[in-house]
Amino acid sequence: MKNKASYIILLAWVIITVGCKKTPPNLKEDTEIEPPQKTTVYNSDVKENMIKDSVFYYTKLFSLWQDNMPPKNLNDLNKPDLIRTKYTQYFERGEHVLDWLVSLTPKNTETGQPIDRYSYLDRAGVVSGEVQDAISTSFGMQVFYLQTENTGNNADLYVRMVEKNSSAWEVGMRRGDRIISINGDTKIDYDAQKAQSFRSLNGYLNAYTLTVVFQQPSGTILTQTITQKPFEKNPILDYRVILNNGKKIGYLAFNSFLATEKSENGNWIKTDMYHRFEEVLKSLQGIDEFVVDLRYNGGGAVITAEYLADWFVPASKNKELMYTSTMNSYFQKEGWTRPGGEFGPVFFNKRGGIEIKRIYFLVSSSTASASELLMNVMKPHIPVFMVGTKAVDANDRIIDEYTYGKPVGFWEWPVVEDANNPSNDVSLYPASFKTYNKLGEGDYFNGMKPSAHVWEFSNFLDFGQEGESMLRAAITHINTGSFTAPSLRSSGFVRKNRVMDERIQQRSNTRGRMFKFNSGTSRLKE
Repeated sequence: MKNKASYIILLAWVIITVGCKKTPPNLKEDTEIEPPQKTTVYNSDVKENMIKDSVFYYTKLFSLWQDNMPPKNLNDLNKPDLIRTKYTQYFERGEHVLDWLVSLTPKNTETGQPIDRYSYLDRAGVVSGEVQDAISTSFGMQVFYLQTENTGNNADLYVRMVEKNSSAWEVGMRRGDRIISINGDTKIDYDAQKAQSFRSLNGYLNAYTLTVVFQQPSGTILTQTITQKPFEKNPILDYRVILNNGKKIGYLAFNSFLATEKSENGNWIKTDMYHRFEEVLKSLQGIDEFVVDLRYNGGGAVITAEYLADWFVPASKNKELMYTSTMNSYFQKEGWTRPGGEFGPVFFNKRGGIEIKRIYFLVSSSTASASELLMNVMKPHIPVFMVGTKAVDANDRIIDEYTYGKPVGFWEWPVVEDANNPSNDVSLYPASFKTYNKLGEGDYFNGMKPSAHVWEFSNFLDFGQEGESMLRAAITHINTGSFTAPSLRSSGFVRKNRVMDERIQQRSNTRGRMFKFNSGTSRLKE
């Protein structure tokens, strides 16, 4: 539920303080930046005009890279009609305004691209509903192309992950299943789809219903119909205690940091996600080692990362600094990052009875945001090992993948709210704060480097299976101090596990998101 009163309070605060302050320090004093074109004007859509103006106003106000965006004098935001006449009338949609402002942020020295690849506009409240209200609408499966010893230079379509409670889960689809046909179409292999720019496959994956023939790892072939429908998200993919070589190894896999608390009628309440995690983590008390599988976890609520860090941290580190945050110069000056402020320092508050001497994280290039925050805040307090993935790039080179790289977060700013039809809602998520661990580490814009890299699909099993490639690497290190078992030292299996899914346009939950929900203002997110 959205706390509209808190939005109104923050909006009034922003207008009052911006209206009465002098130009904030450190804003650039050079020539004003102009829109990329000032010939064509888009002013006919009244609703979209308002969206464009709001996107410009609040991106400039909240962005970490505020100083790189016009106008140079922050007070100019409150001049009547300046935003419309000087800037937004030259853009067709709100997304175009945001794209331009993002393009003005400093260039990433490694990629040459704007450093802000995170800010975005959410129409219809999809993101808000999934992170805070735990509701998703999809088939609930992620598919990808995998080249194996049976496909030669071609690749077959496989299931990478299935979300619990989804339509795909209910009919028995699981990670590792090979999809033979969709709606009777057997020409869904990589080569056949590439020849038509993947139009058929993308059409199927974005349809309302599918009839799928798939083969399970056991060889069993099933035919099932699945439907895109709302379902209550349960991101916990697997958890168990593995008895191996005399050790109790805890394993937990989850694919989203759904909020463990949320605001409802002015009060903060525990969510179903909180109670799920409590049940799972209590069952893992007494373990000797811990493997946390975040390979497909694109992030979510900061409050959940803090909650989990409190469980993972040793009791001897209780009350030590977990992380600090920084914001743009305006909000820094207003005290938002000082102790007691909305983004003030966060300290550990040890939970539960998990006591371990080190922790392992399974990661990939899809591991982002709140996942990276969790790993980063643990590093100064306990040895952290990350098992990452190998891949083959577009130039047929073998590469070691890092995590996604998102040390920044945002809060939701509602631009349009329609109580009668939420599908009309529009919210802005501008990258607004950056986090650092106790040692001041946090600028991992190009990702976090794993301790070791493995071929994820060299042994393509479901989550929690001891023989699954990434989990096996962690267990091997626990027992031997090496991530590579002797039987896997050969590189002969490299090409048969090439992933070839770059053209699949499937709705996914792996986009890096870090959200912070705060009681004093609006819902804040990373």
